Parts: sequence; C-alpha cells; structure tokens
Amino acid sequence: MQPLQEDFWDYCYLHNMAGWDIGMLPPAIKDYLDTISDIHAAILIPACGRAYEAHYLVERGFHNVTILDISTVLIKELKQTFKGKPVNVLHGDFFNHEGKYDLIIEQAFFCTVPPEDRTHFINHLHGLLNDGGRYAGLFFNELVGHRDKPPFTLDIEGYRALFSGVFEIARISPCVQSIDSRKEKEIFFEFVKKSQD
Repeated sequence: MQPLQEDFWDYCYLHNMAGWDIGMLPPAIKDYLDTISDIHAAILIPACGRAYEAHYLVERGFHNVTILDISTVLIKELKQTFKGKPVNVLHGDFFNHEGKYDLIIEQAFFCTVPPEDRTHFINHLHGLLNDGGRYAGLFFNELVGHRDKPPFTLDIEGYRALFSGVFEIARISPCVQSIDSRKEKEIFFEFVKKSQD
C-alpha cells in the first residue's frame, strides 16, 4: 500500500489508525471559520477526514459545503453522518476533482503530497478557486516531517516560496492555538488566489 492510494487510507480508517484525527475541530480553524460570514460561500474540504469543519459550518447555517476524500470506507460513514444535511459528500481523488469554490480549507492535506507532485497540487488548487478565492488551514512544520512518507513538511519560508507564485500570502505563521500534542508543530496559513490578468 502506497501513501495517497485509496487502499492505504481505507486500511487506516478500518483499523483506527487515523493518528492525525484529533477528534474535534482545531481551535485555529474554528476561529478562522468564525470570520467567514457569507453562508452562501462555496466551500471545499479536501481529504476531509471526519469533516469536523463541515459539522461546524452546517451548525452556522452554511449550505454550500463539499467534502471530498479518497477513502471509500470513510465516505460510506460520512454519507450516513451527513444524510439530510446540506453537505455534498464526494468520494474521489483531489487531483481529478472539478468545481469552483470561494474557500478551500484543509488540515495538513498538502503535507501528504510527495514533493514531486507539489506543483501539480498547487496549480490544480488554484484552478478550483474562484477569483479572489482563499485557501486556508494548517500545515505541519519541519519538526514532524519525513523524507520517505507523509507528512512531507517544510518551514514557513518553504511554504511561502512554493505558494507565492500564484497566491497572495495573506498570512502564514506558527499556530498559537494548537492542542498540547501539536504545540510548536503547526503553521496556520491563509492564501488568496492571484488574478490571472
């Protein structure tokens, strides 16, 4: 089983090996979502995991939320969890996903992407966003990275350099609201899609 392949993630969820799942919405992401006032905004949560963000958004009245994950096992669970709620639950590979969004929010999804695929990821992400669209969430920093398996991580300047070609860096800084087990290991970011003019 290779990381990023469906059977790898299915195995993790079947055997309760989702070590990245902290069992709740991270405080930094909750506070960020509290700044989004347009309940009509089209929001994508790729590699959504148990989709704590979507639960919170629905509670606040948002109704154009899409969650996407490559794990069949997880998506089957989420379709039951969100049955009857205004959440579009999709099974699929992010790299094949099509749509247009005002906000894409994630937790360390980019850190699962092998370094050789980063440019492809960034370009695809850029194409999914509407003009002025935002990409925000949490990256892991270099303290928790690996060379041969996820998470593949960078320091703040490394992330800034990768994304600044097609995104304005609204903010990127050490996360000050991390839970105890992740203190000093996370970076909060918010990037804005640059105009293609």
